[in-house]
Amino acid sequence: MNSGLIAQRYAKALMKYVKETHNEVLVYSQVLSLIKSLYVVPQFRDAVERNPALSCEDRLGLMRTALGEDPCEDLVRFVHLVDSHSRMAFISRIFIAFIDKYRESRNIKVGTLVSAVQQDELCARLEAMISEQTGGTVDLTAKVDDSLIGGFVLQVGDLRMDASVSGQFKRIRNALIDNDNRII
Repeated sequence: MNSGLIAQRYAKALMKYVKETHNEVLVYSQVLSLIKSLYVVPQFRDAVERNPALSCEDRLGLMRTALGEDPCEDLVRFVHLVDSHSRMAFISRIFIAFIDKYRESRNIKVGTLVSAVQQDELCARLEAMISEQTGGTVDLTAKVDDSLIGGFVLQVGDLRMDASVSGQFKRIRNALIDNDNRII
């Protein structure tokens, strides 16, 4: 069976379950923390997804350690369900699909703002502007990249806005090359 399909089905089931129990926000925040840990610490991911010697309780213990707190009861029950159906190898994909479904249901847009210097005020203004236009919430991650020379690059979903100096140089260079090719 297709691993993407498995992840989507389990994520849909988790989303439906946490809506019924009204624990969407708590489960979402814990799943976000877990998915970060799963990708930052490859040994943690291998132990949770690929170690058949670990019991479900051992895996939950690892998750408890990664979270720094006890997972909520809804998440514990869900992990037991996934483990009982031998689908722990898909848990990171399931969590990512759940995060996507949660964000879609709450109209949360995620993006990155890359700038040459730290731009906290710009980040806040762009979040407010995009939230106003989309009618949803925007979660921007700010990064600094001094190779941009100045300005910023904003990516939200499929939208990309390059207002950087290095981007302008590239556009000018491409225009000159294109112009030069027309002459010949």
